[in-house]
Amino acid sequence: MILAKTNIHRQYKNQEESEHKILHTVYLSDGLESIEHLGFSTRTYNALVRSGRRTVSDLLQTPLGELREIRNLNSESIREIGIVLSNMKRQFKGK
Repeated sequence: MILAKTNIHRQYKNQEESEHKILHTVYLSDGLESIEHLGFSTRTYNALVRSGRRTVSDLLQTPLGELREIRNLNSESIREIGIVLSNMKRQFKGK
C-alpha cells in the first residue's frame, strides 16, 4: 500500500512539473505559443480558435469587452481564461 501511494505521488509531481514547464515555455516565447497547451476546456479553446485567437499574444491583446462578445464564450469561460493567464503570470514571476 505504501508503494502505491509513493507511485501516485511521484506521478502527480511529474505532471505538475510538466505543466510548469509548459507554462514557462509559453512565456519564454513572448506570447507566440499556441493556446492549445494552456489546458482550456474544449468549449473555451474552440471558441477562441474560431474567433481567430490562436496564440497567447492574440489572447493577451484581446480586451475583456471583446472576449464577452465571442460566440460560445460564457462567463465561466471568461473566468477560466482569467485564471489561466493569472497562473501564467505567477509561474513566470517564480522563475
